[in-house]
Amino acid sequence: MAPERRYSRDHTWVERRDDALLVGLTAYAVDRLGNLRHLLLTAAGYIVLRVSYRQVTEQWDEIERVILSIVRRQGHMRPRTRSGR
Repeated sequence: MAPERRYSRDHTWVERRDDALLVGLTAYAVDRLGNLRHLLLTAAGYIVLRVSYRQVTEQWDEIERVILSIVRRQGHMRPRTRSGR
């Protein structure tokens, strides 16, 4: 018999396995956290690229062009603070 998962409204789940309880996040929650991380990094001055496995395997030439364009203009470098350090 497969373990039963119980889901909450905040996209977490709990599952009992033997004497242990496992807790996790749904794919939706993980994606939302990725978006928050993206927003925080962008606000700090970083360029964030999110690509899928499919884009990397099937559209690599296009992805590579974008990455190299960012590197050429030094967009991959850590942003400077207001004091210039």
